Amino acid sequence: MKATLRNREDVERVFRDGRRTRRGRVTVLALESGDRGVRHCIIVSGGVGGAVRRNRFKRVLREELRRVAGELGGTDVVILCRGDASSGSADAARREARMLLEGLRRKK
Repeated sequence: MKATLRNREDVERVFRDGRRTRRGRVTVLALESGDRGVRHCIIVSGGVGGAVRRNRFKRVLREELRRVAGELGGTDVVILCRGDASSGSADAARREARMLLEGLRRKK
C-alpha cells in the first residue's frame, strides 16, 4: 500500500465530500474513489509533540491502515491525529484508529 494522496485537490475533496468519523483525538475521513485502490494521507498536528513523536504516530497509523487496506477497495482515506503532547501515547492513537478503520471496513 504505497499510494498516497499527494495532490492538494484530492485531499480537499476527501475533506469536503468524505464520511467523517472521530474517536478521541483521531479522525478518519473516507471517500470512495473507484478502482484506484486505497490512497491515504496521514496528518499529525504539531500539538502531538516534536518531529520524532509525530513521525512515530504516523508510522503507527500507517500500519493500522495497512491492516485493513485490502478490504477497503477503491477508497481515499485521510487520518488526522490532533492533541497536545500530554494527551496519550501512540498506542492509544493506534487503538482509536483501529476502531475507526474497522468501522469503515464494515460499512464497505
